[in-house]
Amino acid sequence: MKHKSKKLNKYSKAKKNKKTNKLDKINELSVFFKSDKTSEQSQKSTTVQSNKKAKPDKLSKKAIQAKSDRAMKIISIGSPTLAVLFICFFMFKQFGNAPATAHGTITQYTESAVITTERVAESAVTTPEFTPETASISDGSIPAGMQETEEISLAYNEYTEDFFDNILFIGDSISGGFSGFEYLKPENVFSKIGLNPSSALTDKILDVNDKNKSEKTVAQKAVEFQADYLCIMLGTNGMSYLEPEYMIDKMQLLIDELKTEAPNSKLVLMTIPPVSYEYEIAEPDNIKLDHILKYNELLKDFAVQNDCLLVDVYSLLCDKSGYYNDKLVDADGVHCHANAYPIILHEVEMTIRESQK
Repeated sequence: MKHKSKKLNKYSKAKKNKKTNKLDKINELSVFFKSDKTSEQSQKSTTVQSNKKAKPDKLSKKAIQAKSDRAMKIISIGSPTLAVLFICFFMFKQFGNAPATAHGTITQYTESAVITTERVAESAVTTPEFTPETASISDGSIPAGMQETEEISLAYNEYTEDFFDNILFIGDSISGGFSGFEYLKPENVFSKIGLNPSSALTDKILDVNDKNKSEKTVAQKAVEFQADYLCIMLGTNGMSYLEPEYMIDKMQLLIDELKTEAPNSKLVLMTIPPVSYEYEIAEPDNIKLDHILKYNELLKDFAVQNDCLLVDVYSLLCDKSGYYNDKLVDADGVHCHANAYPIILHEVEMTIRESQK
């Protein structure tokens, strides 16, 4: 009996020692996790918030001991798999602040980026908005499109409104913008969408100023109006299907008719505007810049040969590439923006005044 009691005591003592060894190992593991976490927190705290101390570990010694006891209990009932899972869970809880710390770091950098962006925005130089008050050519002797800068001064978009009281503008929808944007009175503009030098010879155009709303040809309107100057801008609508030489031939017929029917009216020919680069890319089979350039060159020679004044609208509205200045072109890439019209009117007025000297 004594032998059996000694054997039992020896077994209990061995079991107790085994339990103590396991507990010591778990405690060592806990202390390792704790010290590792504290080291990691200290490192992150130094990087993100150098002026702040690392946060103390959330788990107290009592909590660690309690968790160790639970682990020991699981091991003692012969469930090593659950013990491993518990230890993994324990590790996760110990390092549970790492993602939060990382998130805090990201948040801090994000806030810093927003602040930096706001400071840059505050210090950035704002480009002045383009308005009719700043629209014109940069130099009196060089057209706007040939300038090193697209800055356009106030002096070159001013015009005298009553100067145009007895001047009639003839053309297509581009000319219609003079009255459409209210730079000129409706009675000073005789235009039709799609008009070109050929159709201007025969097309009937609604006279909005006629009480009877009658339709007239260009020559009939010229006879009725008896303008001091007839300003003609035609050709854009023929660019896609008529040859420049053909339109010049038709322009010759129109000018001859106007000289015959309205001999007291002096004639002012206007080159046609460019198109935008984006328009030419999007509409490769429509109006092309090289056709415009060819037509305008022919028109300049034509004006000299027929003793007509010339206003080079193209050079007023193009940029250095030869395409429309993007501040002076409408969204469709063909028509003039509202800002372009006072520039044109200024040049028309200056050209006429110069011819009167």
